[in-house]
Amino acid sequence: ATERFDEALPLLDRYLMHHPADLDMLYTQAGIQHKAGRNAEALESVEKVLLFAPDYEGGKELFERIRETT
Repeated sequence: ATERFDEALPLLDRYLMHHPADLDMLYTQAGIQHKAGRNAEALESVEKVLLFAPDYEGGKELFERIRETT
């Protein structure tokens, strides 16, 4: 809600370095990257989620939304 993406992303990056299999946080990271305009990174993040969980709730929709803006 605060749209302070530049502050949130480094924290998520650090968390995911230690917990790379946390698909919920990876999905969150993709959403924040997308909102921050970092669409190439967002696509990469959501692709990882879909690689490990093809039916991840909201994953395909986020993937399509990001692709539409690139």
